Amino acid sequence: MGQVKGRVYDLDFLSFAGYVQVLLEGGAEPFQTSSTRLLRLLQVGLKTGFDTTIWYPDSDCTSPPAALLAVMVEADATVSTKPGYVTMLSFDARTSQGSTNISNKDNGLDTYIVLNPLAQEILEAAMLLNFPTTYLEADSHKQITRVKVNTTGEGS
Repeated sequence: MGQVKGRVYDLDFLSFAGYVQVLLEGGAEPFQTSSTRLLRLLQVGLKTGFDTTIWYPDSDCTSPPAALLAVMVEADATVSTKPGYVTMLSFDARTSQGSTNISNKDNGLDTYIVLNPLAQEILEAAMLLNFPTTYLEADSHKQITRVKVNTTGEGS
């Protein structure tokens, strides 16, 4: 499996092909995806300028562009390290599972599993707006069961 890390600078929907073509600084070739969850993370990378890592299958063929397998967006130093801030968000299309790192009160990070696309969208909003999650619940497997973001900073 190949991997490229860079900044997303171009997203191009191609209706005739049925996918979005993706260009990353640091990536020599275009990539493509038709996964909404991968595309949403690529949009976060494009909007924020945060480093984005993509994974794709090893292949000698670049036509059509390689289909993305997974995407990870990592926040930069402009994101607060106060508790509740999303510092990383990823999704792997092969397993239909995402993950996130959220800063905690001990100046560390807690990692959670993101299975539900709606939870991913809330975390994307927090990352895009640089807002903290104000309430988060996870089960015993660290799978997010509830997450809240609002403009007041109040939880529950």
